[in-house]
Amino acid sequence: MARAEIDEVIAAIPIFSKCNKKELRAITRLLSALRVSAGEVLTTQGDTGREFMIIESGTAVVRRNDRKVGTLGPGDFFGELAMLAGVAKHCSTGSKARIGRVRFI
Repeated sequence: MARAEIDEVIAAIPIFSKCNKKELRAITRLLSALRVSAGEVLTTQGDTGREFMIIESGTAVVRRNDRKVGTLGPGDFFGELAMLAGVAKHCSTGSKARIGRVRFI
């Protein structure tokens, strides 16, 4: 994904929606790419997290107490509460199919 496209994805996320272009570029410079295989666990409920993840391609399943509560796809994000507030993760997130790339801070 090109930097301009990443900036657009970041700008669409509510907590970053008021950022100007310079601020968005600073945020995208903090992002790292991660390739994820099908069935791989990205986060585990109850763990303390410090990462905020954005799905660039593919899908992930969100589970709470081993029950599916949602599905995430391109442009969706998770981990923001754990990152900002330093609290335990409320859900587990795992890849449903191969996720081409996840961007994370």
